[in-house]
Amino acid sequence: MGSNYYPWGPHGERVSPLEVKPNPTPSTPPAHYEAPNFAQPMPNRYAAAYPARPAAGTITTADMGEVSRFINFLVSVVVLAIFWQFLVCLYPLPALAAGATAIYAAGILLKLIPPDPVLLVNSFLSILAAYGAAIVVFYFAMRVEERLARNIGYRMVRHVVRLVCFALMAVFAIERASGIPLLAGPELSVSSANIARILRTPDYLIAVFVFVVAMHFVLWKADKIRVFWHRPLAGAGLMKA
Repeated sequence: MGSNYYPWGPHGERVSPLEVKPNPTPSTPPAHYEAPNFAQPMPNRYAAAYPARPAAGTITTADMGEVSRFINFLVSVVVLAIFWQFLVCLYPLPALAAGATAIYAAGILLKLIPPDPVLLVNSFLSILAAYGAAIVVFYFAMRVEERLARNIGYRMVRHVVRLVCFALMAVFAIERASGIPLLAGPELSVSSANIARILRTPDYLIAVFVFVVAMHFVLWKADKIRVFWHRPLAGAGLMKA
């Protein structure tokens, strides 16, 4: 072994204590990890070819939307039915077209369909069909009204006609409150004599004038009331939302 090694035991080579020797044990190489594979998974050939459908009895968002629109439609129709007099006064042209349709359709149907003297079913169905035709005409007339309202000249004329209709509405309300018949004659025509008598009474004339002036400012200045009124019109389909 030579004098450079210790004689007893495997103590290695005799070296100076000041000399630095390398570590005879090789260092462990760092672990190598492969990057994960994020590729798309293989398609499942056993999967259904169509998208999954909700289970029976499950209410989807689309169903809730349909229910909400239907409820909005019903509420809008009820509101317009309650304020039908204002609807007629605010839209005189569609109201005139619908009223003429109802009168002429009812007259034609009552002549074509033989009357039932016992149950009056035929007369009821004729009047019901006439009202249905009037509603259809009113719907399309409202669409035409919405386009005509883009013209400032038409809106000015319509405003004057509206005030006249509101004056008649106030006169009819006074007639009902006073017990004066609204209609007169065998043809149920409007009694001009009763209207003139009310307008000649100072108290009634002042009430009609105040109501017309109030409606004038409501039509021109009350934006919140206009928004409230347009909401049921849009809900019933009579005006674009």
